[in-house]
Amino acid sequence: MVLFALGASVSTALIFGFFPVLATISLGGRSLSVGHASSIASQGRTRVRAGLVVAEVAASMALVIVAGLLVKSFRNLQKVDPGFVAENVVSFDITLRNPDRHDGPAARTQFVRQLIAELEALPGVANASLVSRLPLDGRIWTNQYELDVGGEQRSEGDANFLMISAGYFDTMSTTLVAGRLFNRSDDDQNIRVTIVDEVMARRIAPTGDALDHIIGFPLDGEYVRAQVVGVVESIRYTDLRLESRGTIYVPYRHEASRDVSIVVRTGSDAEGLAAMVPDVVAALDVATPVYNVRPLTDMVAAARSSSRFLLVVIGVFASVALAMAVIGLYGVISYAVGLREKEIGVRMALGAPRTHVVREVVRQGMVLACIGLVIGLLMSLAAGRVVEQVLYGVRAADMPTLWLTAGVLLAVSFVACWLPAHRASKIGLTTVLRID
Repeated sequence: MVLFALGASVSTALIFGFFPVLATISLGGRSLSVGHASSIASQGRTRVRAGLVVAEVAASMALVIVAGLLVKSFRNLQKVDPGFVAENVVSFDITLRNPDRHDGPAARTQFVRQLIAELEALPGVANASLVSRLPLDGRIWTNQYELDVGGEQRSEGDANFLMISAGYFDTMSTTLVAGRLFNRSDDDQNIRVTIVDEVMARRIAPTGDALDHIIGFPLDGEYVRAQVVGVVESIRYTDLRLESRGTIYVPYRHEASRDVSIVVRTGSDAEGLAAMVPDVVAALDVATPVYNVRPLTDMVAAARSSSRFLLVVIGVFASVALAMAVIGLYGVISYAVGLREKEIGVRMALGAPRTHVVREVVRQGMVLACIGLVIGLLMSLAAGRVVEQVLYGVRAADMPTLWLTAGVLLAVSFVACWLPAHRASKIGLTTVLRID
């Protein structure tokens, strides 16, 4: 980054230092009067300045539009219902790989039950439960599944696949839509049951009830068939911007993974609960590692952090570009007014209306601004497609954002043009005589 900044600075100095040298060389061998040469040079510099102002307005237009799109996207993302309530929930990960303590699914299930019971016995804890993967933690397990249609298994693709303990949806405050939740009796491997989310339920029964349908999938090294006993609200596990791809839940005992996460809902003091978690686990088994102890709200905030960071970066650049465009436009118009002071003074002395002078100067600047706005609009459409993958609930060609940005830029451009125009309207005959 330092080398890039150094290279950009040196390149800018060389490029913009080259134009005055080029202008001097091109005029050096000509037989021109000093006034004529100065006039030609001034006209050339004015055109260069006008071109730079158009570029600045175009760049600021594109950046402000992209910033506006990101603002709307971030605002929409703040309103997304992830399918659970993260407030007052503490999560942590454990690894059940101690062969002396956690050898086999039955032993791991028994340890998890003891741990959940100990956590629920803590003051202020409402409930605790297990899940194989936490929402929005960047990890997900997908599995192939088949539907039992007319006694035949029909392949349907893949879905999110999670193992949970009884009480998981209560801990996460996820709504039960139909049927029932898991209970302790569902741990019996002779009774295969499953819960699906709303997306999966619509896939199973597009026009009917998904309850009691049979789903087939590989589990713990064998192919099993399970009956749908419940339908729950869809949880966004991978990204807040993405709808659920369909999720299948099975009781933890049926797979008993060694790497799991625990979620604990408390009444208020989540930080205090997080401090007690390692001691509770160590009291059951000091060799069981505990890591990633954190409030669940941190994971939701992290899921929004990339959009927030991009919004801040683009917003800063857009603000700087807008300021440069306004200052550049003001500078060009002020310079043009300075070159025409004699002309304007004579016209004012001969009775030209002040409003006519103001209108003419403002028009000169607004033409540059409008050209820049049109170019910036085209640039913003291209830039919008680049950032479209991080937008949520807003299209790259969002008309309200485009019109609002154009209106703001036109307003500030008008002010930047009006100030030198107002000064030009004050030029009178005394100014002309003083100049002469």
